[in-house]
Amino acid sequence: MKEWSRYAWLSACLVLVWPQAYAEAKTTIELELNALEARGAGCRMTFVISNGLNADIGRAAFELALFGGQGLVEGLTVVDFGSLPKGKTKVSQFDLAKIACENISRVLVNDVAECSGPGIDAETCLRSLSTTTRSETGFGS
Repeated sequence: MKEWSRYAWLSACLVLVWPQAYAEAKTTIELELNALEARGAGCRMTFVISNGLNADIGRAAFELALFGGQGLVEGLTVVDFGSLPKGKTKVSQFDLAKIACENISRVLVNDVAECSGPGIDAETCLRSLSTTTRSETGFGS
């Protein structure tokens, strides 16, 4: 009977703790650099962004630093994803007219230009940001 009590206690603890742990694990803004595509002399950047926060984001905009092959900053740009409802995944494309894709070796999320919503500010968005890439170009924060 003692063995059963131990399992019952453990099961009860998991039932109480698991939902909270799962909710906390899903509190990120996932930003993926999906592709870079040549557009004339410029470059089209495609991103996939998911709002895993527990609230709607009224506007999400990030400042990106674009690095060239020698590790030098080629430019700064702001990508504005607009509003992101809670749980929403969105694909956005941005055209860079003055830099060729092959000249971009790395993209860095330099800062949060704007991120707002109920209980959300720029610091929350920066702390919650998770970056990945599917392209050969390095991407991170």
